[in-house]
Amino acid sequence: MRSLAALLGFIALCACPIAGPPAGAAVGPDNPVLEHYRAYRAAIEAGDLARAETAAAAALAQSTARDGDGGRTGILALNLAQVRLDRGLGSGAVEPARQALEIASRDAASGVDPLLAKLTLGQAELSTSAGAERLEAALSESANRADLADATYASLMALGEWRVQRERFAEAQASFAAARAAARANSVDPTYAAGRALTREGVAIVRAVSRGQAFADAALNSRRGADLAAHAAFTEAAQSLAPLALRQSAEGGLTLAESTYSEALAWREALRARMRLEGDRPPPLGDQSRIDRGADACAVRVRPAAFMPPSRQAPGAVVFRLKLNDAGVIVEQRVAAAVPTNLARAAVEWQVERSPGAASNCRMAGAVFVPVSVEGS
Repeated sequence: MRSLAALLGFIALCACPIAGPPAGAAVGPDNPVLEHYRAYRAAIEAGDLARAETAAAAALAQSTARDGDGGRTGILALNLAQVRLDRGLGSGAVEPARQALEIASRDAASGVDPLLAKLTLGQAELSTSAGAERLEAALSESANRADLADATYASLMALGEWRVQRERFAEAQASFAAARAAARANSVDPTYAAGRALTREGVAIVRAVSRGQAFADAALNSRRGADLAAHAAFTEAAQSLAPLALRQSAEGGLTLAESTYSEALAWREALRARMRLEGDRPPPLGDQSRIDRGADACAVRVRPAAFMPPSRQAPGAVVFRLKLNDAGVIVEQRVAAAVPTNLARAAVEWQVERSPGAASNCRMAGAVFVPVSVEGS
């Protein structure tokens, strides 16, 4: 089964797939375009974006040489632009995205949806001096296009991150809130998509408050109101992402679900620490040391027996992913998220035990995520 990362990449990259080849179409030297395209699709299925980019570029080059702007060149250009966006290569996506849009504008039979091409080019141009104008205009057009829900979600998330980078946090919050609404129609995993948007929305709220930025929503324009809204966003995101994170624990690196789940936990605990430092009471939470990992494994309690954060003053939190064996011994420890990032250098010793009421012979093996907060001073 493909990982969540591969699934999400697959839907982004295949938003406008090439139509199937005609019956009996040759593959190989007689049809190099189709040969490279199939290699691209196989790489997407495997979650190998680097190989997918190489194959997509080769397919586009062969199609351009053979058909010019005709045939399936427009769709192949769009595929290349999208895989480069997924790899974080926005500047490299500009030219193929522009090519796709120009072809779609001239030729209605090209197979390229002009609005999808506008959204793709708008995302690519976020990495250039062109900025967000094209993307914002395309998003206005896509509001009523249910068939472009995945592309709209990706575009809103990209616009939100672009605004975060420029410290336009209140505007970023609006982008992430809109992405959360678009996530309901996500064709691969609405739960993950909404959880990611909620987490980033909470981050934008916290950071906007720290910069004194005003929100369009008046309820957020008080410190307490904004804190409660961010806390609710982090809590809802963590609750929705927990089943995905615990089910898809990877060997070594973190899955998308694990990373976003940990981010939500870290920001929530950092927010709670800051609220306590300021004399404000955070909303109540249940027993966070008890972690239920499903019916096939017993619930465990994991607590820090000793915690040594790096020298610092501000409140924050760090989330650890721990792998346990059947006896409850920690066999792997990884920092999954830290707010601020220097808390990733914290050292910790753990106490692990079965939760009260758990069977004495239940299996403890699996992954747990444990947040540890630092109050600051």
